[in-house]
Amino acid sequence: MSLEKFINQAVSSWMSNDGPDSDIVLSSRIRFARNLDEYNFPTLFTNGEAEAVAVTIMERADNTSIAAFGKLEMIKMDEIPSLQKRVLVEKHLISPNLAENSVHGAVLLSENEEVSIMINEEDHVRIQCLFPGFQLSEALKAANEIDDWLETPSIMRLMKSSAI
Repeated sequence: MSLEKFINQAVSSWMSNDGPDSDIVLSSRIRFARNLDEYNFPTLFTNGEAEAVAVTIMERADNTSIAAFGKLEMIKMDEIPSLQKRVLVEKHLISPNLAENSVHGAVLLSENEEVSIMINEEDHVRIQCLFPGFQLSEALKAANEIDDWLETPSIMRLMKSSAI
């Protein structure tokens, strides 16, 4: 998997008409916001805290994969041009805030683009599951699985939580 694939593939899987009730519902999205209790919120944290949050999440992603989604591709926002960021925003894989305003921001993307884990956006971690058609239960199950993966004791305690 490469950044070029995400950029050049015009249609993400959630845009297809393959989901249940896709004649009525284009897509289903679940998003969780998570924050690490030992760091300030992104609107207040220092450059060093931003880097520490990014390193913590990226190290976890480098060492493991999520069984249902495989290895996630890491894309660092400070390493890609504005046009490529814009494509990821237009495909709803990242937020405009992550593309334009994040410090040490990154995203972990699944190959099928149904899972997006944004780092140092408005929150330390933003989990997004985007499925074709009417699949809210499936998207929620996937988001919970990713959340459980992130909360394992070997990585961190995620204390400040909110669901969106």
